[in-house]
Amino acid sequence: NVAKVAARLGVHYFDLTEDVAATRVIRELGRSARAVLMPQCGLAPGFIGVVGHDLAQRFLRGGGELLDLRMRVGAL
Repeated sequence: NVAKVAARLGVHYFDLTEDVAATRVIRELGRSARAVLMPQCGLAPGFIGVVGHDLAQRFLRGGGELLDLRMRVGAL
């Protein structure tokens, strides 16, 4: 399990699923972890916001002007 390895190594872990059993395990691991273990971050909203921000910053650093950013995520 990636969360268990992250906890053991002290590496931050952000889980995108909404799986209840996984959330319980991650929360328990987080009690003694030296890093952030964050369950249920989600895909949208959540990860898609991180991706959108990164894309916008790259575009703006390249000299572009950003008026609007629209992203959509289909069901998985």
